Amino acid sequence: MKPALSRAALYLFVGILISCTSTYRVPPEGTLDGYIIKGVPIYTQKRLECGPSSLASVLGYHGIKTDPEEIASKLPVERLGGTLAIDLLLYAKERGLSATYYRGSLEDLKEKIRHNLPLIIFVDLGVGGFHIGHFMVVTGYDDRQGGVIVHSGKATPEFIPYKRLKKIWKKTGFSTLLIRPAA
Repeated sequence: MKPALSRAALYLFVGILISCTSTYRVPPEGTLDGYIIKGVPIYTQKRLECGPSSLASVLGYHGIKTDPEEIASKLPVERLGGTLAIDLLLYAKERGLSATYYRGSLEDLKEKIRHNLPLIIFVDLGVGGFHIGHFMVVTGYDDRQGGVIVHSGKATPEFIPYKRLKKIWKKTGFSTLLIRPAA
């Protein structure tokens, strides 16, 4: 293996390892200084399905029955090595919802959560020059603990501290997708 290639493989392995391990857990109910949206379905992510899993969660919350596999079958997931935000946006609009892609902020995120609007954000879990794009659904926040509650493709919600969120979200220009019922 060439040195540059073995270094790339090492960085990729470390990035994946870091992105897959987390000691953070959702704070117990009643200890929040924030807000959690109730009733957002959670889906475990299969290979390259973080976008479809996130979209299925938000669509399900808004009363549209679907699953990640159905969404993935209609999007160019495999060919691109993942899903594009524009494809998620267009799919939501095709299902009759309003969808907006924009540069978010922590303040905006909290406001939307308080109004029971889960957000899909795109983050970069990579290390150095290696990018590992990942969609997740923000369903709550807790100022006492200093972080957000997300559905990130695992079987249970996770807690991400604000500092880490800002770091991984900033790398994507604070990419945010708001999906809600059409007016």
